[in-house]
Amino acid sequence: MKPQGCPEDRLRFRALWACVVASISLFFPHSVFACATCFSGTGNREAFYLTTALLMLLPIAMVGSISFWIIWQYRKQR
Repeated sequence: MKPQGCPEDRLRFRALWACVVASISLFFPHSVFACATCFSGTGNREAFYLTTALLMLLPIAMVGSISFWIIWQYRKQR
């Protein structure tokens, strides 16, 4: 008898979930293209550029905030 929450069971559940999502996307292809700024074709260039800038700056902000937190923790211990 396997203990509850075995990694194999979780992997099997994730694979089943991925198959369900892929099957739904095959039956509803228009739902897959959910990004209104990319696929609408109605001149939403400003929204497209703003979200592109946001996604470019987000990793920099994340690395900067984690670095700031590590330095702050180091200085607090001294």
